[in-house]
Amino acid sequence: DGKLWIGTYAGLFKYDGGKFTLFNDVPSVKNVNCLYVDEEGRLWTGTNDDGITIFINEHVMNVIDEENGLLSNYVNDIVSDSNGNYYIGTTEGIALVSLSGGVKITKSYDQIKNVICMSADQNGTVVGVTDRGEIYWLRDGEIITSPIKFAENKAYRSACFTEDNRLLLGTTDNDVLIYDMTADTPYLIREFSVEEIDGINSFYVTDNNELFICSDTGVVVVQKD
Repeated sequence: DGKLWIGTYAGLFKYDGGKFTLFNDVPSVKNVNCLYVDEEGRLWTGTNDDGITIFINEHVMNVIDEENGLLSNYVNDIVSDSNGNYYIGTTEGIALVSLSGGVKITKSYDQIKNVICMSADQNGTVVGVTDRGEIYWLRDGEIITSPIKFAENKAYRSACFTEDNRLLLGTTDNDVLIYDMTADTPYLIREFSVEEIDGINSFYVTDNNELFICSDTGVVVVQKD
C-alpha cells in the first residue's frame, strides 16, 4: 500500500511518502531487529528483547514472547513457508508458529541456535543459517537432511531462495554458490568469489533478475549473464 516500515534501535517507524511516524506507544516494540510482511499484509516485528509483535492495519494483533513459549525474546529473522507456517529464528532456537485457530507456537527447535538468516522456497522448504556457519534444512515442520551433492564443507553466512527455483548461498570466505533447486537433487550452476567486498550478509534479486550481494563493506551488483 505504499508505506515503508523501518526498524531501528529507537523503535518502529512508518514513512508514508511525506512524513515519518514513530510507534512509541507500543510497549512490546522498543527496538527492532527484523521485519516481515506476510501475504495477508500482517507486519511481523521482531525485537531484541521483547519477542514479536504482529500488526494488522497498524494495530497490534498479537505479541509472541517467552511467556507464550518463544525460546528467546531476541528475534533475528522471520520467514513463512508455502504452507502457511511461520518460522521465528531466535538466539535460543527456531519456533514454528501457526495462525490456524489463533496464534500459537506448535513446535520448537532448540538445537538450531543463533539463526542469523532464513529463506523459504515455494515447496515448503526452509533453509536456516546460524552464526557458526551451519546450515539447516526444514520441510513441513521437520528437520531434514541436506540434499545430496550439497556443499557441506563450507561455513555459510547467508541464504536466499529465488522465485525461479534457485538457491543463493554466501560463505564466510565471500564465495557465492548458486544452485538450481528444480529437481530433488540440487544442481550447482555456478560458484564464484566476490573479492570487492567482505562479509556477505544478504542477497536481493530485482524484478529483472539482477542480483545484489550485500556485505559489511558494500554492495556488488551481478547481472543475469
